[in-house]
Amino acid sequence: MTFLNPLYLVGVFAGAIPLIIHLFHKRRVKVVEFSSLEFLKRIEGRKTKWFRIREMLLLILRSLALLLLALAISRPVIRSSAFGSLGTHARSSSVFVLDNSYSMGAETAGVSNFEEAKTRAGRILNLMDKGDEVFLILASDLSRPVFEGPVHDHSLIRSAIADAALTGRLTDYRPALEMASTMIESSRNLNKEIYLFTDMQRTGFESFARGGLRDTEGKRIYIFDTSSADAVKNTALEDLALSDPLLFEGSKLTLVATLRNHTQRETSTSLRSSLDGREMGIKEVDVPAGATRSVEIAFSVEGEGVHHIAVETGDDDLVVDNARYLAFKVPGRARVALVVDDSQLSKGYVSTALSPEEGLSLFSPDVFVRGDFPSISLEDYQVLALLDVSSLNSADVLRLANFVQNGGGLLVSLGQSVDIDFYNSVLLPRLGRIRLEERAPDRSGKEFFLRISAGDFSHPVLSQFRDKEKGDLGIARIFDRVDLEASAGVLLRLSDTSPFLVETRVGEGKVMIASVPLDGSYSDLPLRAIYVPLVHRIFRYLSMGEEVMYNLHVGDMISLPTSGLEQVVCTPPGGRGTRMEPRVRSGRGYAEYDATEEPGTYVMSTDDKVLAYFSVNPHIKESDLAKAAEEEIGVHLAELRPRFLRPGESPDAEIFSVRLGVELTNPFILLVLLLLLFEMIIAGRWKGALEPEI
Repeated sequence: MTFLNPLYLVGVFAGAIPLIIHLFHKRRVKVVEFSSLEFLKRIEGRKTKWFRIREMLLLILRSLALLLLALAISRPVIRSSAFGSLGTHARSSSVFVLDNSYSMGAETAGVSNFEEAKTRAGRILNLMDKGDEVFLILASDLSRPVFEGPVHDHSLIRSAIADAALTGRLTDYRPALEMASTMIESSRNLNKEIYLFTDMQRTGFESFARGGLRDTEGKRIYIFDTSSADAVKNTALEDLALSDPLLFEGSKLTLVATLRNHTQRETSTSLRSSLDGREMGIKEVDVPAGATRSVEIAFSVEGEGVHHIAVETGDDDLVVDNARYLAFKVPGRARVALVVDDSQLSKGYVSTALSPEEGLSLFSPDVFVRGDFPSISLEDYQVLALLDVSSLNSADVLRLANFVQNGGGLLVSLGQSVDIDFYNSVLLPRLGRIRLEERAPDRSGKEFFLRISAGDFSHPVLSQFRDKEKGDLGIARIFDRVDLEASAGVLLRLSDTSPFLVETRVGEGKVMIASVPLDGSYSDLPLRAIYVPLVHRIFRYLSMGEEVMYNLHVGDMISLPTSGLEQVVCTPPGGRGTRMEPRVRSGRGYAEYDATEEPGTYVMSTDDKVLAYFSVNPHIKESDLAKAAEEEIGVHLAELRPRFLRPGESPDAEIFSVRLGVELTNPFILLVLLLLLFEMIIAGRWKGALEPEI
């Protein structure tokens, strides 16, 4: 026998209270003067004998009643269930773990796995006895308890299960099971049980590869497979992306939609797309069994501003991944300040490339000589370019650094005019871990040249040149360059492996450094067809300022830089807007919204203007509905001795056959009541028996 409330065992000493009272309060005989004792002496012996028997019985009954009451409060339990007829099953502490990740929305015959999980959870709740404590966890990659502590009113758990809703989140059972184990760790109940209602998705158990759960002694898990044995038909829309991440006003754009067929036969589906709520068209698509297919959708956007795209496929058994969203911003004309030395003023290759004709360009360049730098109003420009500038004074360097720190773009083009000591000691330390080497011998002769031979063509500036038919950077001849030493951020290298173009980040801004002048003095770049698109892409990228993540996953935080705005409204898809005040971080205001539990398009706005769209999509990993085998799960959760209950199986016998113990609290209380009843009968039966007979 064991006791679930052992501290109350001190109450067994209460059984000695009647004896103590008896010893200290013995009946005192009162002497009564009487004329004759002859008749009293006859009954003295008989009355005294019965009095002692009565007192002894009452003493024993009262002591036993107090002793058994203390034992009952201590909750005695026999660990073996063989004595079930003596009392009730020992109480249990149970955690219901209900998977509400979006894979549970898969339907079979019109019933989702999630609805089946709710039904089976309700049946298990019916098996709970009065006094059993129950916890409820909604499980995904972000698991949360519905109630802060154990619940004894099971109707509250039933209502919470009925009200539970699916999310767009991933499956990860580890945080939920760790939370469940912690919840029942300190429970004094003999039976500690975890009930997991799941579709047994394999990806949900991947986190157990790094090890099992801790502190699992005395706990057991029951796993209810709520998925159907029938194959689920699911063709997921996995990705939406623009073919070119750098957007130019008025240019033709291409949207690439990627679909994956998770079934074992070819499927056909329709692809419906819309831009800013206006339908762009419908395409019929065939996707081979178990394969992916990319579909291109051409469209155009007139004018600058923020936009959003939605693409939907036809219905299948998992609805959540049938839609995907994309948000983007087309920037307007960028103002650029070009700073040159006096000797370079006559060379206008860069300014001409940026604006070949007034009013018809995507850029608005202004040219300044080095001496005019203090008069430049930097806040009026998105990009600043130092084109073979020899040096700047310390005040100008400080202004330049602050400009970049606050989100401005900077291009540094090195040439024969640069003061290497100034760059290494004053300017470059503020821009990153980059140094210039001592000038190499002049190799500007036409008989010696290098080529651009390697690059990071996943970078937005260079992605167009991945396909050499759209522009081959290797055709340009580089006759000389300034030797750069960069530990990271090299985007392009020359054929001698030296850096040609390097990127660094400073605060919220971007910096690019070219080891070759862009004016043609060290190369024939201005004579090549790639020159204008390369210059455009460099300056467009630098003009984008602080990067805003417009495309997020469920659960990610929306964060939008705000300048001088006191309030911003975030409106979720199909919901009511939430008004918020921007938070200040690092001296800048940001409107932040973290309740992104629903996939769709979120709108950030003021009362009279849309500031930005943000797309929130489910994780594509969750679309793979492949199930983990029971043996595989058994290895991951071996410490919890898992038992699997399939659809159609009755859980009653399975659960009660392994539950430990019989609790004897109720039988002990019944014995206390019986003893008190006997005490009353005995005390009442001999009442007045010692009264003198006259």
